[in-house]
Amino acid sequence: MANMRLPLALWCSVLLPLAVACSGNDGRGRSASLPASPTATSEAIAAPTLPAASAPATPPAGLIDRMTAHLSATTGQPLSAFTLVLIESQVWPDGCLGLGKGDSACSQALVPGWLAVFRDGAGVEYRYRAGPGHFVLEQ
Repeated sequence: MANMRLPLALWCSVLLPLAVACSGNDGRGRSASLPASPTATSEAIAAPTLPAASAPATPPAGLIDRMTAHLSATTGQPLSAFTLVLIESQVWPDGCLGLGKGDSACSQALVPGWLAVFRDGAGVEYRYRAGPGHFVLEQ
């Protein structure tokens, strides 16, 4: 096995000053003075803020038509059976649009999107949640 001893030059130039600095001794038996610690001020330092997520002012083109077609296919009723009664912008708490279950893998970012409520001829309401590129019928 090779000799693991450090060369004297390395010890004297690098390691000894580090050892002295860490010990609080200046190497000549005297205590080294440490710089004063910074003092606290009464000023609060604000944490950086991220821009708030916000939904666009109007729903994307074709979103309502895609939801209505999905609702028609899901229920078996004709497209004409449904009336849009509410469309409002929302900011969902996660990538599952706030509908994730305990075992769901959802992104934990705020997601801008939409809440849409449809009503059929019998008065039954259907609620959709939409985010960028997808929507979900609430069950």
